[in-house]
Amino acid sequence: MTRRRDQLVPLWPVPPNWEWAPVSDIAGVGLGRQRSPENHTGKNMRPYVRAANITWNGWDLADVKEMNFDDADFERFRLCAGDVLVNEGSGSANEVGKPAIWQGQIENCCFQNTLIRVKPEGCTSEYIHSYFLLSALKENFVSKTQGVNIYHIGKEGLARSLSG
Repeated sequence: MTRRRDQLVPLWPVPPNWEWAPVSDIAGVGLGRQRSPENHTGKNMRPYVRAANITWNGWDLADVKEMNFDDADFERFRLCAGDVLVNEGSGSANEVGKPAIWQGQIENCCFQNTLIRVKPEGCTSEYIHSYFLLSALKENFVSKTQGVNIYHIGKEGLARSLSG
């Protein structure tokens, strides 16, 4: 169901010249690549980040895995500086939606489907990160999650969430 902007319910007050909009109106939203046995080896092994690499203080890149990404998949899942990645799901409600900004820390790095990538188009990475951080800390994502025992935001759920 699509909602018109005048039907959106604000999460908190915003300045008078601002308006609430779905995240998809100000950013591209994409889910990372799913791990599968056929990609555990290959000639195009590349590093990738996953939910375990995001902490409340940013990135922990001490344990980065590798997966085979052919050229097409590499182009689709390659991270660029300024991408905001969000923890897609967790068994713990207080971990859902935890964000981090990618600064190009690892060359030719991709991302797994435990993360959702947000590519800001109508605002800065820092703004999107701050919005997601506050939303995650307030557990705003949890009320919109799906699943049993594991909370999942999902790509579409994040794309439809509001940004102020």
